[in-house]
Amino acid sequence: MLGEVWGGRVPAIFNLAEEDGTAEPCCLMLPRMSYLPLATEKVKSHFSTSGDQNGAIWFSHRGTPLRWHLPIGLLFDMLGSNYQELTQTSELPWPITVHFSAFPAEDLLECPSREAVESIFMSSLKESDQLKTSGKVMKQMQAREHSQLWLGLCSDKYDQFWAVNRRLMEGSDAWRHLPVRVYSGDNCAMTQRLVCPSATLADLKEQFSLPETSSLVIQGVCPPTSTPVSWLARHLAHPDNFVHIAVREPVAI
Repeated sequence: MLGEVWGGRVPAIFNLAEEDGTAEPCCLMLPRMSYLPLATEKVKSHFSTSGDQNGAIWFSHRGTPLRWHLPIGLLFDMLGSNYQELTQTSELPWPITVHFSAFPAEDLLECPSREAVESIFMSSLKESDQLKTSGKVMKQMQAREHSQLWLGLCSDKYDQFWAVNRRLMEGSDAWRHLPVRVYSGDNCAMTQRLVCPSATLADLKEQFSLPETSSLVIQGVCPPTSTPVSWLARHLAHPDNFVHIAVREPVAI
């Protein structure tokens, strides 16, 4: 199952913003587990000869800037799909607009390099281990193992990544807290609290004061509210080992 979750993809169509020139669209299958700056080299190359490309590249969906430090799968679950109870409808391929001007500094952090993505990813990975084991596993790892985690994510190599990451998933019966982040609204506002290992999704709804009618979307699916969060943390976590939960209000059909 872990390999199937890792292999999840979102079909996306990238169009250049009108103010930045004209070009044919670019289509990609985006890895749900990755981040936009790691998965869009082909997009940059595709639009490199179209108009003035001197500004910082950024992406939006239906006018909403896409936060590059959030996993692609989470962004799609928040902005690219509608949910009615357990029924999902999506506009596929996911339309994304590519911008090279008018960077929305009030909404986005600029991503100067892959090193910036690595810094945020590793920081999040260490935080998840801090919640689970007080940071013991990450502290025991060697620098080459940290590097293997990052390179496995960058190159989309499941075996390379999980050869190390399985150490971070051991001893789940003794985890102190579960690494969970909950997102809501078009701006993907994040809320994080200490979650006990015995919690279910129903408990999370109460703990995070979520609307009873809302859907909790994790890796593109809406698990039953009776699902133990510890199971989600072992099977549906993102590479930073957080369970990223998109809170979606049902859309009338």
